[in-house]
This record gives sequence, C-alpha cells and structure tokens, in this order.
Amino acid sequence: MALLLFFLFIALLGFGILKINNRSILGGITLASGTLLSLVTLLFIGLDKIYLHFKNGDLITLAIAYLLIPAVLSAFALLYFLTHVRCKRKKAKSVTAKLSAGLGLNLLIALPAFLYLLSVGTAQIPYVLFLFLLFLLLMDLLLTFLFAAYVLYSWMYQMIPLKKAVDYIIVLGSGI
Repeated sequence: MALLLFFLFIALLGFGILKINNRSILGGITLASGTLLSLVTLLFIGLDKIYLHFKNGDLITLAIAYLLIPAVLSAFALLYFLTHVRCKRKKAKSVTAKLSAGLGLNLLIALPAFLYLLSVGTAQIPYVLFLFLLFLLLMDLLLTFLFAAYVLYSWMYQMIPLKKAVDYIIVLGSGI
C-alpha cells in the first residue's frame, strides 16, 4: 500500500509540474510513469487480495497473471506495429515508423528473454554472462518503459487543449 501511495505521489507531482508548465515533458513523463506504475501496483494488490480471499486463489492468480501479461504485451506490440503501418503510409520510409515497429518487436523479444533469464538463473549460464545479460535486458526494458511513458505523454499532450487568448490573425496568401 505504501508503494501505491508513493507512485500516486509521483503521478501527483507530475500533474503539479504540468499545472505549472503545460507543455513540460518532465511533468508528462512523471505523470505517465506514476500512473502506469500505480496501475501495475493496483494489479498486484488485486492479485494479492484474490490469493488471500479465495479457496483456489493461487490458481486464479496464476491464471490471471499468465493470461493478462501476454495479452497486454501482445496488445502493446500490435499497437506499435499498427502505428508503424500508419506512419509508413503517411511518411513513407521515415525513422518514426521504424522506431515504432522496432519498439513492438523489442517488447516481444526483450521481456520474454528477461523473464527466461530470471527463471534459469545462474544454474545454466555462467555468472558473468548472467550479470551482463541481466544488465543489458534491464537497460533495454527501462528505455522501453521511458519511451512508452513518452508516447503516453504525447497522446495526453494532444488531448489537453492549450487555451490562450488570441490577439492576432495570420492570413496566408492575402497579399497584405
């Protein structure tokens, strides 16, 4: 519960930064990160409550975890791939389209590799190689998480209208 309050505080801090400066990327990423981590914490709290209050709570919890995690990962990968297709149509062979497709493929490869590495441990992999791969995969997942927070912020940026008093009109092509 303390972790949930901490992540909600981070989200509130990001919201406060956005209230001060509407277009702050730091505020947006802080708000998005706090919100995403709060939702994940709520999921884990819910799974813990299911585990404690139901007779077959362990089976239900495992079923939810094993069905929900691949479904969410597949949905994000599909979302990034569809963004790639849309960007490819609009901007031909732009870097933005390739970045979105690469992120979708990264989610499909890096997270299962990380989970496999944790499940295998150092029993089958030499310790130095295990630490090196763990470091690489954690950095990859951290950067992927930050990019996902940035994408969420850019979506929020479009949804929050910027209202300012207009004191000028630009007329293009009028010859003035």
